Amino acid sequence: MSFLKTLKHRLFRAGGSPGLSVLAYHRIGDRTATPYDRLVFTADQEQLEQHVRYFQKRHRIVGLDEAIEIASGRQTPTDRAILITFDDGYLDNYEAGLPVLKALDVEAVFFLATSFLAGGTLAWWDRIAWLVKTADERRFRLPVNGTVADLDLSRMSPDDAVEKVLDIYKACSGEEVPLVMQALESAPRAQADPEPQQLFLGPEEARGLCRAGMRVGSHTVSHRILAQIDAEDQREELRLSRSILERETGSTVDVLAYPVGGQEHFTRTTEALARDCGYRAAFSCHGGINRPDRSNPYDIKRIPVYWGARPQWLLGA
Repeated sequence: MSFLKTLKHRLFRAGGSPGLSVLAYHRIGDRTATPYDRLVFTADQEQLEQHVRYFQKRHRIVGLDEAIEIASGRQTPTDRAILITFDDGYLDNYEAGLPVLKALDVEAVFFLATSFLAGGTLAWWDRIAWLVKTADERRFRLPVNGTVADLDLSRMSPDDAVEKVLDIYKACSGEEVPLVMQALESAPRAQADPEPQQLFLGPEEARGLCRAGMRVGSHTVSHRILAQIDAEDQREELRLSRSILERETGSTVDVLAYPVGGQEHFTRTTEALARDCGYRAAFSCHGGINRPDRSNPYDIKRIPVYWGARPQWLLGA
């Protein structure tokens, strides 16, 4: 059973039972227009508005502070509480997502990777998508888990081929990560590298989120998968990103979202480091509902929103 089918099954079984559901959005906009990773688009502006209106009508949208109280076991909800979050800090979150949230008077949390704030940076998943899509032949030899995988993706759709390679990249050891990228970059292609684009919001937009009543959290510096790097590098990712965001926004930043966020993408060591670096809570992204009797403030579960999802599918009610 695929992850999305499994997720739907679990959510429908959960129904509208009391607890906290945290939704993880990524890009907002027209996914047909991008030469990069289409899979990171979760909704367009109209779909986002439909989702938020549905949540307001059927459930109760809460802010970050109340969500943490529930997830920490200090508050017991009698209904389904909903927290809305956005990952990565794409500019379309600010240009298309923020107006919806302001119009409907909803607080959301935006998790920003600070290396993207400077502008002109292409995220590794977008880089991989572009490399896979533009290869003359989608045949690659990629190292993974101590072996070499011979992949013939020529008969796959571009999106399926990108998803396959991204899955391999996420499963790699830290030593294999640069080797995968090198293998993809060495594949023959006629197209030159893309011109740098401003895909991510900058410091001024980050401050604008705070002025608009939104909350900003860390998504590390580089968005590296934390389980792929050693403890000291993890600590620096967590410490430095928090410091940069507090300096740039003038606001307290004490919540974290683990990059990618699957159960295999962070460890108990990661959780302890988050606590040591001054974060009061950290969010994962492997599905599930947070209940006060089964809570961990350093693994607050989020439900990944996917393109075309109806809001009742995401919450099971």
